[in-house]
Amino acid sequence: MMSVCAKEGIKIAPNALDAIITGAHQDMRQTLHNLYTWTISKKVITYDDAKASATLAEKDSIKVGPFEACRAMFQPHSGKRPSSVVDEKMDLYFEDYSFVPLFVQQNYLNVQSRIAKNVYQELELISKTADSLSLSDLVDRDIRSKQQWSLLPIHAVFSAVLPGNFMQGSLQKQIEFPVWLGKNSTTNKNKRLIEELRAHMHLRINCNVTGLNLDYLPVMRRALTIPLKKGEDGIEEVVNFVNSYDLLREDMEPIMDVTTWEGMKDPLKDIPPAIKSSLTRQLNKGTHLNPYSTTDVKKGRGKAASSDEGTELMDEETQAALAVPDEEEEAVDDNALVEKDPMIKAKKPRAAPGTSKPRGKDAASTSRGGRGGGRGASTASTSRRGKK
Repeated sequence: MMSVCAKEGIKIAPNALDAIITGAHQDMRQTLHNLYTWTISKKVITYDDAKASATLAEKDSIKVGPFEACRAMFQPHSGKRPSSVVDEKMDLYFEDYSFVPLFVQQNYLNVQSRIAKNVYQELELISKTADSLSLSDLVDRDIRSKQQWSLLPIHAVFSAVLPGNFMQGSLQKQIEFPVWLGKNSTTNKNKRLIEELRAHMHLRINCNVTGLNLDYLPVMRRALTIPLKKGEDGIEEVVNFVNSYDLLREDMEPIMDVTTWEGMKDPLKDIPPAIKSSLTRQLNKGTHLNPYSTTDVKKGRGKAASSDEGTELMDEETQAALAVPDEEEEAVDDNALVEKDPMIKAKKPRAAPGTSKPRGKDAASTSRGGRGGGRGASTASTSRRGKK
């Protein structure tokens, strides 16, 4: 920028140029525009003039990210803008109203408050901030579930304005990314796994998803792991337990994942690998019939699709007997199948060389002869030859 000023004949000190660049928030186009506007009448800019002009022309339409918005949310009101502190913090909220409240909730405990004079006042401010965030969760639930997007300003007050006002100060640590996002993903995954387990055991249990998670799965966790500590003698007990609830071998891992909390020890870690392998083999070669399909059913066309749907729960011998083709089906010619397939176009045979269709009068006479040919036509031609 100094080289631009030198080529344009503008006399400006480096600190004055820094003030102009800072007022434009490092926007080069805004800086050039300000320099052009202020040097129309005079070519000399002092530091005081640059500082005053930059304050009046400060660019406030800067798009900031959630990290910068979170840091600015806890800072005291700057006083440079004519708007109130509420409008300033609401502008930061609407930079990204989905992420900014999560950043505020994650980092408000890391703020060194400038308002609190002692520990008791700091605890009181933390309590007020937590209450405000709890109310914002209630408002957010109505917004998301009932599509009440007109409540966003109220949500901004409870989730950003009030917490930022209560906890004014400086952040003592680096801004942390919201851990709620990862926890929410894990929660949705566990809900899906519990739904699948309940679908497998729906004939053996009588409870909802919450009852299965709280009452059944902790007991099943112990029933699946404690007998294995006996060695080979406990494998049969575990296999019988799995079959009694119509479970699969793949269901054991979700049960362990859902019932393992932070700080708990993995119960399968002390089981020897040989016992685990033997248990897997026993479950794979088991003959227990489950009341649900364990494979993906593909829809076909016609008779084949309906026959597959009807043989899902049959044993292997019955399916093998039904799979024997009939004699009539074996006798079907391949050419007939090709002709019936609408996706295959057969090439038309070409005419033999030396043969061509009759044209002109020959074609007309041939066609008339063909249409009128017969016993009467042959008698008429014979009589004409006799008269000659």
